[in-house]
Amino acid sequence: MKIYAVAKKIQAGIQKAAVVDFHKAFVGEEKFHITIIVMHLSNEEEVKKAAESLEKCVPPILERTSGQCVVIDFEGLSSFDGGRVLFASLKATEGLDHLHYIADEVTNQMRNNGIVSTDRPDKEFNPHLTLMKCEGELFRKGIRKVEKRLYEHYVNEVFGAQTINSIQLCNMDKKRADGYYFVEHEVFFNK
Repeated sequence: MKIYAVAKKIQAGIQKAAVVDFHKAFVGEEKFHITIIVMHLSNEEEVKKAAESLEKCVPPILERTSGQCVVIDFEGLSSFDGGRVLFASLKATEGLDHLHYIADEVTNQMRNNGIVSTDRPDKEFNPHLTLMKCEGELFRKGIRKVEKRLYEHYVNEVFGAQTINSIQLCNMDKKRADGYYFVEHEVFFNK
């Protein structure tokens, strides 16, 4: 996968140029995902309602995409939280437009079914692929960000394209054997 190879190249370049060990901050391929909505589901009934909401998203998404997979292009490197999170950006394409539509549809269906986002109400949907995040042990050591000088020559990097054909309801507290989040429910929106 080209995206992962480019991500690994950037992570290796950052680590080589850094004086601190960032290995625990790097996100591995097994955890690559795009977050659409974050919510707290406190019991199985709420998980079931969220799964039902995802099912309701499929017909309008199929109509919007004509039953085709959505292809998004990762290009560019940026950060938020003052450099705490480093991520691959998405290029403005029809695929990104579809992804915004999907995010709106998911958020609206969840809200209509009584499931509310725990994101800040003023937070705009900003799809991205996280490559590294300074937290945990690094934070305790006083390392709160990656300095821009460590990644600035990668800011225009082309990562490649990714096809999206499903939405997953992931449990952030449970992990699968491969390291990815436990998938409570998944819906597919391609024919």
